[in-house]
Amino acid sequence: MGPFAFPSLPLAKRGPNGLPTTTSKDALLLATGVVGTAFVASHVYFFLRSRSKRVNASKSSTLCAFLRLLGLSNKAEVHYDKATGRLCYPSTARVPVVDTLHGTAVPDPYRWLEDPDAKDVQKWVNAQNKVTDAYFKACLQEDKLKFQSRMSELFHYDKFSCVWQKGSRYFFYKKTGLQNQAVLYTQDTLSSPPRMLIDPNTLRADGTAALSSVHVTEDGNTLAYMISLSGSDWQTIYTMDVVTGKALPDEVHWCKYSSVTWTRDGQGFFYNKYLAPTSKGKEDGAGTETDAAASQMVYYHRLGTDEKEDVLFWHDPSQPKWMYGVEIADDGETLLLTSNDSCDPVNRLYYFDLRGFDGRDMKSIGRCVRLVDTLAHRYDYVTNEGRKFYFLTNSGGAGNYKIVRAELPAPGDVLEEDKDALAKSVTFVDVVPEDSKGGVLTRVQPVAGRFLLLSYLRNVTDELELCFLDREPVVEAKGGQGKAEGPGAISRGPARLPVSLPGTGTVDSLCARKETAEFFFKFSSFSDPGTVYRAEIRFPEASADAAGKGSGGGEGQQATRGQEGTKAGGSRSPESSKAKGKKKKGGKKEKASTQSDKREGKDSEASDLLALVEVPKAVLFRAVIPGLNPEEFTTTQVFYQSKDGTKVPMFLVRGAEGSKMNGGPERARPTFLYGYGGFNISIRPSFSLSRLLFIQHYGGLVAVANIRGGGEYGENWHTGGTKGRKQNVFDDFVAAAEYLIKEGLSTPAQLAINGGSNGGLLVAACINQRPDLFGAAVAQVGVLDMLRFHKFTIGYAWCSDYGNADEDEADFKNLLGYSPIHNVNKEEGVTYPATLITTGDHDDRVVPLHSYKYIAALQHAHGDNPAQTRPLIIRIDTKAGHGAGKPTSKVIEEQSDVMAFIAKNTGATWQD
Repeated sequence: MGPFAFPSLPLAKRGPNGLPTTTSKDALLLATGVVGTAFVASHVYFFLRSRSKRVNASKSSTLCAFLRLLGLSNKAEVHYDKATGRLCYPSTARVPVVDTLHGTAVPDPYRWLEDPDAKDVQKWVNAQNKVTDAYFKACLQEDKLKFQSRMSELFHYDKFSCVWQKGSRYFFYKKTGLQNQAVLYTQDTLSSPPRMLIDPNTLRADGTAALSSVHVTEDGNTLAYMISLSGSDWQTIYTMDVVTGKALPDEVHWCKYSSVTWTRDGQGFFYNKYLAPTSKGKEDGAGTETDAAASQMVYYHRLGTDEKEDVLFWHDPSQPKWMYGVEIADDGETLLLTSNDSCDPVNRLYYFDLRGFDGRDMKSIGRCVRLVDTLAHRYDYVTNEGRKFYFLTNSGGAGNYKIVRAELPAPGDVLEEDKDALAKSVTFVDVVPEDSKGGVLTRVQPVAGRFLLLSYLRNVTDELELCFLDREPVVEAKGGQGKAEGPGAISRGPARLPVSLPGTGTVDSLCARKETAEFFFKFSSFSDPGTVYRAEIRFPEASADAAGKGSGGGEGQQATRGQEGTKAGGSRSPESSKAKGKKKKGGKKEKASTQSDKREGKDSEASDLLALVEVPKAVLFRAVIPGLNPEEFTTTQVFYQSKDGTKVPMFLVRGAEGSKMNGGPERARPTFLYGYGGFNISIRPSFSLSRLLFIQHYGGLVAVANIRGGGEYGENWHTGGTKGRKQNVFDDFVAAAEYLIKEGLSTPAQLAINGGSNGGLLVAACINQRPDLFGAAVAQVGVLDMLRFHKFTIGYAWCSDYGNADEDEADFKNLLGYSPIHNVNKEEGVTYPATLITTGDHDDRVVPLHSYKYIAALQHAHGDNPAQTRPLIIRIDTKAGHGAGKPTSKVIEEQSDVMAFIAKNTGATWQD
C-alpha cells in the first residue's frame, strides 16, 4: 500500500450511470470508514501543503486537490481564490468504461455525463456553473457590464428581413429594438401600412418561443407557421387565416427538419415528422433528449381536419436515416420528392402526378417515377415550362454547380415496366454551365417568366446576374462557330446581365416570383446591418408581355436555397481567380471592387432587351444604428499560405484609417479570429454588433478565415477538409493565426479564437494541437466526441464530413487522432489558453454531452497544474439550444460574457 492509498470503502457497487452507490447495509461501515479516512486525509493535506511549497504550487491548488480527495469539491464554496487567481474546479468522477473499436481499447471515463436528466449530471452542471459564475463575478464583471450596457444601447434598432410576395400580399419579419423575437407582418401593397400577423413574443415572457418559419399559400390567404421552444429543433405547426388574422384550429406536432409545402389550391400541405421521442426532456417535454432521429415520415394535412386524419405520403422503414424534401412544381401538377441520408450534396429525385389528388387518399396521387435513384449528384428543382424541368446540379463534375434542363414524361405516360429505363432515356442538357472563373452558383430564382436570377459566390463575395431561361445555349467550337460536337465543344449558355449591388458583401436572402417582374433581396456586410432592396425588370414596349405564366419564388427567410455538401480533390487556388487589387505595404493585396461591366457573362444583347431598376435607389428598409458609423470600419481581404501550400482567403476588419480605433495598420492588438471549416458552408461577410464593439471599444482586430471544409470555392474546397483530410482544416486555421502574428497584427497572448458547432470542434482541436499559439479560446456548442457523435439525435448525418468510427477502421484511426476529448494535450510543461466552452441544455442538434466531456477532460488534465493560471470553464445556458431562435436578451447576455472573457484574457482595455 503506497503513501496515498486509503482504506477500501464499500463503494464498489455502481448504479445504471456507472457512478458508485451504497446500500443500507453499507451505511454503518461507510460512516466508520469516513471517520478513519478523515483522520488519514488530514495528514495527507499537510503533506501536500508542505510538498506544494517545494514545487511553488499555490495554496489554492493544494486545497482543491485536498477537497477532491475527500470528494467534497462540489459542495465547497471555494471556487475562485482572489489571492492566487486560481479556480477550484468541481470533481468529475471517472468511471471504468472502455470501448473496443477495431481491436483498440478506448477508455470513456465520462460516459455517465451523456445522460442529461440524471441527477448526478444535473449536480455536476450546477457545480460547473458555480465555478464559472464565480470567475465572471471576480474577474469580468466590470467589462461585462460595460459591454452589455453598450450592446443593449446599440441593439435598440429596427431589424428587417427580406420581403416576399404571395398572391397580392407582401410579407416580412421585423424585430423592433430589444424585442426577443421577430414579428411577422403583411401589407396589401408596398405603400400600405403593415399589419401584424404573428408575434411570438406573446407566447412566453422570457422570449424562448421562436417563429422558426412561415409558409404561405399561393393566393396569400392562408399560412402555416412553425414554433420552436427553448432552442430545440422540435417544432409545432400552426395555421392562420391571413385575411382575418385569426388562428385556425389546425395543428401538427413532432416536426423536425421539416419542409412545409402547400398544394397550389391551398387546401392542405405536406410536412415531415418523427415519432415522439421515447425519452422526453423534463423541460417543455422535448429538446433535452439524445435519442437518434430515425424514420422520418412525410404526411399530408388537409385543412380543417384533425392531425389524426393526416395521410401518410412517404415512409421507408428499411431506411431509418433517410430525410425527405417535398416541392410542388410551378404548374401545380407535379410533386417532387428528394431524399438523402447525410449532408453530402447528393439526393434521389422522384416525381408524382398531382392532377388527380383529392387530399384524402394517397392512391389518388398515382405512381412514383424514380427519375434519379442513386446518391451520386445533387438535383434542386428551379422551375419548369410544361414538361421542361430545370435543376441546379453538380452532375457531370460541376463542383461549382450549373443549371440543366430535362424533358420529363408525365407520370401517367411512364409504363410500369419502363420506370427502370427512365433515367437512361431522360437527357439533362446544360442551360447555364459551370462558371469558368471559379464562381460557385449558390442560388437560383425564376423571375418574370423568362428569366433566372443567379447568385454567385466569387472570392467569398456575392454577385447577382440575370439570364434568359428560354434561349437555347449557344455552342462554340474551336476554330469557329456552329453546332459543335465532341470534346472540343464549349457551351456558352444564355445571355446574362449583371445586377448592380451596393458594394462588397453578402446577399442574405433573395426573393422572386416567376409571374412578376419585381424581386427583393437583403444585402449586408461586416459593417452594414442590412438593407432590403426592391428591383424590377423593365421591358421595352415590344416585350411588354414578357412576364410569363406560372408561379414560384421564395418564402421569406426560407427562400434562400443553401448548399451543404462535399467532394474531394485538388481545389483551384482562390488566389488564382481573385480580382486584382492594388498592393499595400508589406506586399499584401486589398481586394478591389469588381466592376459590373467586367463580370463574366455580360451580354450586350441582354442589355438591349431589358433594363434593371437602379438598385441602390430602390431601398425598402435600411437598418440604421445610432452611434455606430459603418464608415469608421474598414474591411480588407488577404490570402495566406497554409501548411501544404494552399492559398487561403481571410477577411480583416478593423477601425478605418485615421479613426481612434485603428492605431496604425501594423500595430499588434487584441484579435478575434473566427473560423468554421465544414459541411460546405461558406462564411460570407456578415454583420455582428458584438464584433464591431470589440473593435470600437477595445481597439481590436476581427479576422475571419475562409478555411477548407467550407463551400467558398465549391465542392473541392469543401472535401479538401473532410474525413481523412480534416487535418487540413486545423492546419489552415493555425496558419491564419501564424500569419496574423508574423505580420505584426497580433501576438499569441493577444490572440483569441472562436467557432461554433463544427467551428467548436475546430477551436478545441487547435488548442489541443497548438496551445502555445493562443491567449484565449471560446468553443461554442461544439462537436467534441468524434467517436460517438453519430449515436445522438441527427449526428449520423455528419458522417459524410467526419466518417464513422464504428463502421470504418480508417475513419476510426483518423477520428481518434484529433477527437478533442481523446487528445487533450498532457505533455509536461504544457498549459492551455484561457478556455470557455459554451452549450445549451436544449441543444438537440449537437447535444451538450460533447461540451461536458471535453471540459471534464481539460480540468482533469490541467485543473490542478500550478502553472495553469488561466481558466478552463464551461457556460451552460438554460432553455437554450444550438443557436437558432435564441432571444435577444440571451444573445446580449452570452455575447457580453464571451467578449468580456476574451478581453480579459487578451489584455484588452475598454475605451469609451
